[in-house]
Amino acid sequence: EQLTEIVQWGHEARREALPFESALDEIVALRRDAILSRGPDAAPASSLIEQVRTLWGVDTEAQAERQLLSFAATGFLSPVERAEALGMRDTVQRLQHVLTALRENERRLAAQLALRNAFR
Repeated sequence: EQLTEIVQWGHEARREALPFESALDEIVALRRDAILSRGPDAAPASSLIEQVRTLWGVDTEAQAERQLLSFAATGFLSPVERAEALGMRDTVQRLQHVLTALRENERRLAAQLALRNAFR
């Protein structure tokens, strides 16, 4: 049975059963474009750091990119895991949380596949 529940996070909606509809680099690019946007009548900001320095507490473009990656990667998590990750202030901790959750999902999916194949 396939889940078809729609999960909404304000600016995005996705089917819970198919959280991997886009590659991470595509999601990061979409989020970067949204952050760089200054509205329909203005040119976009020239750098990520220009837009997020104070809000994210970062000093370099590389730090801003890591933060962006860590936030974008949470999109592959369940709503509960994602909320937990988004509450983390530390970028490395957030990325580790995402990686741990994805590895657990991988193990769960592998077990489901093995069971499905065993009963065919």
